[in-house]
Amino acid sequence: VFEMQLWNFFTQKAVATVIIAILSFRRSEAAAGDEEENSQEFAALCRLMNLIQKGLDETPLPSVDEDNKLENEADKLQILAGSNLTDINQKKKDEKYGLKGDDQPLPQTTQEITAAKAVNITTEQLKQTKKATNDLKIALSDDVKQANTELRKALYGDEAITGGFKTGTEIFTSTNKEKVFGNSHTHTKNCGGENINSATTASNAGITIANDIFCLCIHGEDGSKKLCADQGTTITAATDIGSTTATSIATEWDKLMKACPDTEHHPTSPDIRAAIAAVIGLIGGNTNNPGTGTAQGRQYVLGYIDSTTTGCNGAASQTCVSYHVHLKHDKKTEIPRVKTATKALS
Repeated sequence: VFEMQLWNFFTQKAVATVIIAILSFRRSEAAAGDEEENSQEFAALCRLMNLIQKGLDETPLPSVDEDNKLENEADKLQILAGSNLTDINQKKKDEKYGLKGDDQPLPQTTQEITAAKAVNITTEQLKQTKKATNDLKIALSDDVKQANTELRKALYGDEAITGGFKTGTEIFTSTNKEKVFGNSHTHTKNCGGENINSATTASNAGITIANDIFCLCIHGEDGSKKLCADQGTTITAATDIGSTTATSIATEWDKLMKACPDTEHHPTSPDIRAAIAAVIGLIGGNTNNPGTGTAQGRQYVLGYIDSTTTGCNGAASQTCVSYHVHLKHDKKTEIPRVKTATKALS
């Protein structure tokens, strides 16, 4: 099982190579550990976030006018095939189903009565087919709405945050920090600030897309760092997540989102799947290599890591997110946000 899980994991990485090349943008010439060291990863997460924020198109499927016309003609014929002249004349008077005064009922011969029975059967079958079609349209519409709800859980951990672009204050509040960052949230638990090769403790890494962007781009060494964009968006990791106010996070988030423009069109399910694959493909693929003696375990890290022995602790060259608990050790699980998003699209 473990071998198959690793095979699937690295197969997705290979498939995403072309997508990564498109999503990546020119890196700065600054030294590693300083500016835009996680810009490639942020670009991929930014695209995924925007697609989920926009959401699958919830516009109801249109009714087919020709189906309505056909049903109307069948109802009209069914009335004219009846034997109750009083009822037929009343419906003609009321212009029911488009009946007019010169519409004549079918003759009540043996042959016409047989034809009338066939008309009745066909009309009922048509109505049942139309009802089944409408029921399917409703079910598909409900499925799309539910998928968007689940996708927003992968993004924010909170399905109550509706679709469309959201400001930091709409996402991060004092009452939903646990939804975004998970329970008992700390930098170590949420970003993987521990020895990647030996730690097996519970992890919030990957609990939401917002959490991972926070680890990559915001919770770092100090406020002068430009880890993912062209301006400093860093809150010092020395102030742990539990002690960092939602307002402070929201402020830096809004700065960061200036480099993450909203998408105009609703994505398709394959669009979102491709964006997920692109992010997965970047795990272990940062262009800055750690030191030879401390490189073991980097294949589980999103972002630049200089030493896997200290992990993604928010120090210089260590601002990243590690999924080692989810992908490496005996109790392996899928990355939570990936599992939530792919289930929503299934």
